[in-house]
Amino acid sequence: MSDLDSTVGVLEIGNVVATYFFGIITLQTYFFFRAFPNDKPLVKTAVAAVFGFELGHTVTSLHALYIVTVTDFGQPQLIVKLPDSINITLLFEGMITIVVQGFFITRVQRLSKVHKMIIRFFWICAVLRFAASVALTIFGIQTHSTTTYVADWSWLLTTLFALGAFVDLGVALALCVYLYSQRSTSIARTTILLDRLIAFTLTTGLLTSIISVVTVLCYVTMPDNSVWILMYTLLAKSYSNSMMVSLNSRSAVNPSSGSNVITLDISRSANQAVHSSDRRSNFRSSHTESNENAGVSVSRVVETRTDSDDNLYTTKGRDEI
Repeated sequence: MSDLDSTVGVLEIGNVVATYFFGIITLQTYFFFRAFPNDKPLVKTAVAAVFGFELGHTVTSLHALYIVTVTDFGQPQLIVKLPDSINITLLFEGMITIVVQGFFITRVQRLSKVHKMIIRFFWICAVLRFAASVALTIFGIQTHSTTTYVADWSWLLTTLFALGAFVDLGVALALCVYLYSQRSTSIARTTILLDRLIAFTLTTGLLTSIISVVTVLCYVTMPDNSVWILMYTLLAKSYSNSMMVSLNSRSAVNPSSGSNVITLDISRSANQAVHSSDRRSNFRSSHTESNENAGVSVSRVVETRTDSDDNLYTTKGRDEI
């Protein structure tokens, strides 16, 4: 692989794919605020923060591409050190990751019966990963050669990727264990819902873990090029998409999540049934009897709550006769 392939080529491919995923994240964010206007302010703040960090991540990636392909065009000696904006993308990636991992850790803490020590361990790993991202950003700006940067801080990069993969897998497994434990006490319809939620959880959690592992492999096996930077750029997009898919999939898993109360009025059918019964009774008794204001009003209110109310899926019904 030539120098241009491993630097400019990697930036080109990374920015094309990252920009595509940023478009998906933008649509996901728009859909979230339209479909779930009543979600908690903390959830809305997390979504807005992730979108803002993603915007910064995309802009800095494009800036780095512009520097390499336009500003430094025809000066291959400058490719020895990648632009500082590449290091800023590491910082934005760390911010995205801490928000998304915090979101999922909080969900595990509220929904499942995982021991508090495990939750605290997840938080410690997530915070350490964010601290490693900040440190790598500072060291990257101060270092004058990408090769030197990789050689000096390879252990920190490996630790960062390992911590991220560990937290992602741990949280996904904890959620799946909790959801699976609810199947034994659920009715058939709810069991189908839980199976869907398990599939969503595995998909979103395993995606970020797989990308983290692939990034480590690229970094360890190909330390002399920037392919690992490509995977690291995509890692941020996978985190954001996993969070947005988890929130927006509530409409697909539970179509009534957008409207918390559904009222079904069946009073007309009840009245018709009562009048039909009266006519049969009058026929048997062979006399006509005035029957005014006869009727039964039956209504059923079904309230559905989703994980935005700290409960993954609970239903409550009430009959009034």
